Amino acid sequence: MRREDEGIEKTEEGNGNSSHQRIQEVPPIQFDSIYTCVPKPLPINFYDPEWYNSCTAGKKTISANTFNVDFLPDASISSKGNQHPDDKLDDRCFREKYWDQLIEPYNISHEIHPDEKDVESESNTSAELGRTSSEED
Repeated sequence: MRREDEGIEKTEEGNGNSSHQRIQEVPPIQFDSIYTCVPKPLPINFYDPEWYNSCTAGKKTISANTFNVDFLPDASISSKGNQHPDDKLDDRCFREKYWDQLIEPYNISHEIHPDEKDVESESNTSAELGRTSSEED
């Protein structure tokens, strides 16, 4: 957040505009939060890949929406103060464009993609429908 604030501030100074945003400052004395729960279910690229990959499969499932990504691959682009052309894309188009690039550092082997589940269940259903009552006896 601080990098984003700094980027916006630099952009506005360069354009001759003054900022009306409240800049977040780090307090001189920092305390650990008493609230230690993971925010959920945020898009997977909200989380640090090292932290996410070190979690158990259960915690990964609870904490992240592994079928969605929200941030541009290069955070410095987002903090320039100008709207990036891809900010106008809807969720599906954004995911199609950046999914492979953004998901790469994350280990999501514990997940089954919804499309894979559908294919699996369809193949089981068709096998069961092919049986006749005489075959079951």
